[in-house]
Amino acid sequence: MKLAPIALLLASLAFAGPVFADDAGKEEAAKLLDVLDMQATMDQAVVMSLDSQLKANPQLVPYKEVMLGFLRKHMSYESLKPELVELYASEFTAAELKTARAFYSSDTGKKFIASMPRMMTLGAEIGSKQVEKHLPELQALMESEAARIQQSQPAPTP
Repeated sequence: MKLAPIALLLASLAFAGPVFADDAGKEEAAKLLDVLDMQATMDQAVVMSLDSQLKANPQLVPYKEVMLGFLRKHMSYESLKPELVELYASEFTAAELKTARAFYSSDTGKKFIASMPRMMTLGAEIGSKQVEKHLPELQALMESEAARIQQSQPAPTP
């Protein structure tokens, strides 16, 4: 009968390790996000992304302030931070996050951080241009598929 409390203690210790590791991972993830200056990075990325969208869709320009307000509300660092911390902590170990933080604290790492929003926007523009360049092909494929779907549907009965 005295073995039951010991067994319970051993079982609880066995599960205590991962909880502490998880907490350490979350702590390191939060520190990394701070070093990455994720708040400013996300703010800048939202503006740059919206500007890119407005260039591609000028009819949306009158709605810029509404869209910006919406994005700042729902895509802000503060609103996404808990999920971002969880994401980083689930993908990387505490040691890996600590190593990444050391890199991003270096001069080269700081250059990467400063360049990220611009590089992301330019990368998105490259992708958009690639799709735009091949839009006639997509339109032809869509028309062909629409015709195929229409032909495969049974004719309406009178």
